[in-house]
Amino acid sequence: MEFYLVMSPIDEYIAVIDRIFGVFLDSTYGFHLGVKEIQRQQDEKLKDAKGNLDKARYELDSKFLNYSIENPSRIDHEILVREYKEKNWPGGHNDQWAARMALVTIYSFWEHRYRGEIATFLNKEANSLKVNELGDLRYYRHAILHNLGRGYEGFDKLKVFDWFVSGDEILLDMQKMKTITDSLKTAIRKLGSA
Repeated sequence: MEFYLVMSPIDEYIAVIDRIFGVFLDSTYGFHLGVKEIQRQQDEKLKDAKGNLDKARYELDSKFLNYSIENPSRIDHEILVREYKEKNWPGGHNDQWAARMALVTIYSFWEHRYRGEIATFLNKEANSLKVNELGDLRYYRHAILHNLGRGYEGFDKLKVFDWFVSGDEILLDMQKMKTITDSLKTAIRKLGSA
């Protein structure tokens, strides 16, 4: 006989938030390791170099990284080492992309699944569940998907995560992401105790 642990939709959604945050952490850690590895390889090549080291490093940064998925003779993605390092350095484009997609995904799970399930679990109407933190994520989601990751006039309605205003680029560091996910989990838990 098998036993299955049945979680409340509140606990299940908190677990989803934790998994999404974990993917964000894993991916950004991987980005940073990739940069460190390339830097290590470059340092190894430059160990015995003579002459202008800045010029030699510039030349190494000007080489291409090529990715092939199925056929080694067909390049699926190509990027300069310099650009790869910039994109994958802490705070770079890939970090920002991972953070933004994590927020969009967390909000999508709320809006398209867990809001209704939690409301049913609490014997309430879905529209009666008001969570300021998720309201703020709704504005972030809109800015990310419809305003190229920049704040818009809706940002004057932010109640919790009010770090940005209209026109600001949404730049999310590790601490902001932790604050967001911790605050969301606390707010969701309060729904169950209200």
